[in-house]
Order: sequence, then structure tokens, then C-alpha cells
Amino acid sequence: MMERTRKHAVSGKCHCGNIRYTLHTDTSPPDITLRICRCDFCLRHRPRYWSDSEGNLDISIKEPQNIQRYRFGHGTADFVLCRNCGVFAFAITATDAGYRAVTNLNLALTKDDPLLETFIEALTETEDERNRRRSRNWTPVSSGWPLP
Repeated sequence: MMERTRKHAVSGKCHCGNIRYTLHTDTSPPDITLRICRCDFCLRHRPRYWSDSEGNLDISIKEPQNIQRYRFGHGTADFVLCRNCGVFAFAITATDAGYRAVTNLNLALTKDDPLLETFIEALTETEDERNRRRSRNWTPVSSGWPLP
């Protein structure tokens, strides 16, 4: 199936450039509301999340051997970090509709980007509730995953 062209491309990369992504979306960057999770992992890494269930995500990993997949909590998603520079890039999960991901938009932002933020409380979700939310809200992955 051919992906339709989106109005905007939001590209991010880890500090060393090993992990890159482009989120294709019809949402204008000033209209993005970032989500901030308060679980232990996120409190330590400070990501600001964004996904678009109507968009699509292209992932590029230059050195697959230098990524770290980390699972915690319900163990239903891989949180992907770069082993070279230590940056957390995105979380990805398998769903019945294919892979879906949520990106750490910090990889695409500058310090002057004025974006809205909201807090999410994922700690109270059951595993089924979490999987349904991810299937509904996270961005479909169109290329670059799974890794060879």
C-alpha cells in the first residue's frame, strides 16, 4: 500500500546521528501538543512525546549493533536508545495493525520551539488498556523496523 503525501515532515536524530526518524504528518508543528510521562524511566530521560495515528514514521538506524532496546513495566514496548551517545529516541510496539511508535520530539526541537505540553499518567493503566491506547494513538511505522 502506498503512503499518501503528508503536509509536514518532522525529522529528529540522536546526538551522534546513529538514530534518525522522520514523522510525516498533516499536523502543523505549532499545533503539536507534547506529552510528558511521569514514570521512572521518563523522569530520568525527560522525553517529550508526540505521535500521530494518521501519520507515518520512517526510522533509520545507521549502526543497528549500537542501539539498546529497553523494556520495563508491562514489557509491551521497546524503548530505543543509542549506545553511542546515550540518547533515548523512540518507543515502539507491535500491534495487530503493524508496528507503532511514539517519538521523543526533543530530537527534532531547538531550544526556541514554542510547543504546548501536557502530562500523561500511564502508570495506572492495565496492560490491555496500554496496548489499546498505543494501537489507537501511536504513529504507524512505515519503514526501518524491525531491524535486520
